[in-house]
Amino acid sequence: MGEVATLLGTPLMPWQRHVLDVALEVDPVTGVLAYREVGLTVPRQSGKTLLLLCLMVHRALGFGQRQRILYSAQTRNDARKKWEDEHVYVLERSPFQTMFTVRYNNGNEAIRWQNGSMHAVVAPTEKAGHGETLDLGVVDEAFAQVDSRLEQAMKPAMITRPQPQLWVVSTAGTDKSVYLRGKVDNGRARSGLGLTNSVAYFEWSAPEDSDPADPATWARCMPALGHTVQERAIRDEFEAMELPEFRRAFLNQWPDVFPVDAVIDSATWGALADMKSKPLDPVAFAVDMTPDRAYASIATAGRRKDDRMHVEIVENARGTDWVVPRVLALVEKWKPCAVVVDGAGPAGSLIAPLEAR
Repeated sequence: MGEVATLLGTPLMPWQRHVLDVALEVDPVTGVLAYREVGLTVPRQSGKTLLLLCLMVHRALGFGQRQRILYSAQTRNDARKKWEDEHVYVLERSPFQTMFTVRYNNGNEAIRWQNGSMHAVVAPTEKAGHGETLDLGVVDEAFAQVDSRLEQAMKPAMITRPQPQLWVVSTAGTDKSVYLRGKVDNGRARSGLGLTNSVAYFEWSAPEDSDPADPATWARCMPALGHTVQERAIRDEFEAMELPEFRRAFLNQWPDVFPVDAVIDSATWGALADMKSKPLDPVAFAVDMTPDRAYASIATAGRRKDDRMHVEIVENARGTDWVVPRVLALVEKWKPCAVVVDGAGPAGSLIAPLEAR
């Protein structure tokens, strides 16, 4: 792997070499990769782009048979931009330049290696990777994933491959980054180096009680500091950025470490409850679910006699299989003026089955 990085023009930093050495360990009994999944969170500008490019080139050329590699980022456009500006650009200026061709067709972009391997861009949706086998899936900037639909699409495509790996890579996210936060919590819960029989987890972040202005804090959590990132540059960013964003971007800390006030305090919210309130026909129903799809809710809204708005939770329960039948029953009984689902949210996956019924 170090040789690949050198040929790409940027030798590996110690932290990159450590991650790749461990993540690509081979089980001496089976002779295949020890880990099917790799999680990695580091501060911004640490060098994860080079690490991932080395990983993908090594996978494309070093596994003895053609490999299918899919790369995804925040959105399909983000993935395409990184693929073109940081993957293709570097490869075309390296000794590898004669070993591949590039297909730029929008929606079908790929680096096609002479040995048959393919390194393509994929949208972060539940359809990613469907219909074909997959050897390496990379979910970059995983903080932007609101749920596990991309992983759920990729993993079945890997099931018949001899040495598959899913890489989930990011800087710390926000309160909406439920998918990444689950990976981080699971990784931190593991003993020792964050390794299990099938998962390798790596994290560089500052402890919660660290002084964000102290260069010693930076040195402990920024693995690129002193290599490609200099202390003066971090000092400038600290002075220019809002503190919460500096903590997330450069200390790799999550926002829930530093409490913020609720938009509506609990006393005000509780005072709005009216157990005698009743809506008039027609009502509307709305459906939503948690980003991890662990729970779903159906709500209703309608005008009251006094023309004020009535809002009520009809049902909240674990899972999502119950939602479509329950909505159909409610529609049949109440003949609502609308059923509302946010197509950009996790409940968006229910729109098609609801429309079909």
